[in-house]
Amino acid sequence: MQLKHIFACTPYRSRQIASTFFLIVLSVSLGLRSTAQAGDNKPVYFSVSYLKIVPGKDAKYRELVKKYSHKMNQTFYKEGVISGWYLHEVLMPSGSAKEYDYAAVNVSSDLKELLDDTISYTNIFKKAFPGTTNKMMDSLFSLYTGTRTVVKREIYTGLLQLNMDAPPTKYVTLAFMKATPGKDSNYIKMEKDVWLPIHKERMTLGVIKDWGLYEKILPFDSRSDYDYVTGEFFDDLNVVADPKYMEAFSKAWPGQDANKVYQNALDLRKMVRTELWKVIDYVDKSNTK
Repeated sequence: MQLKHIFACTPYRSRQIASTFFLIVLSVSLGLRSTAQAGDNKPVYFSVSYLKIVPGKDAKYRELVKKYSHKMNQTFYKEGVISGWYLHEVLMPSGSAKEYDYAAVNVSSDLKELLDDTISYTNIFKKAFPGTTNKMMDSLFSLYTGTRTVVKREIYTGLLQLNMDAPPTKYVTLAFMKATPGKDSNYIKMEKDVWLPIHKERMTLGVIKDWGLYEKILPFDSRSDYDYVTGEFFDDLNVVADPKYMEAFSKAWPGQDANKVYQNALDLRKMVRTELWKVIDYVDKSNTK
């Protein structure tokens, strides 16, 4: 994403300040929306499957999602296996060389269901589609395999959530973060004490509907490029061009030096990359009884 293009129509000084704040917190499906489901303080886990579409098979994949995946996940939800399912199209980065085209997120407070759902998947699929035989399931799975490959899968846990009652939004931006070695607790504290109040003001301004911080717990690799993801949830793409960070900062921290806050963020974490996702289908308490 070209920051110089985003801020090309603003005066230089304002553009420079806005760009600074954009770099700090251009953050957001994971569509990681169902933290609100766990009102009893249980940990909430998010399984994110990153999918690459076979060239020319995008329409076929979406057809399978509409015909089978949505109903399947409705049944998972009704059975209490998951508290949410969200399918995202990756808008940015774009181009044929991008690593994945879609990201599917399953949310649950039961980690084992996300790690090994083989038995549940077979049983619940047959509940969703009565009369389905194992041979029919094998044939259907082959159709899915012919349209997409699973590039990788990651498990996250929710650490912070600004607005747990927010309904799903149209868009989500993600910032993949690497905490400075030995400073994980300081980084999390900064997000909670400094940035959460800023995002709260942005929500009051109508810019975003929610914001969250998520920690990757699996697969664990000390050499991983990122360990945390922050998320912003919104409905209007104009937010990308006008995030209102300075206005929100002034309200949250009147009289404070924005440059010091920015430098502190640089000291505690590195922003590895940002992505923009569009929610194309979902199942959760807002659309399923």
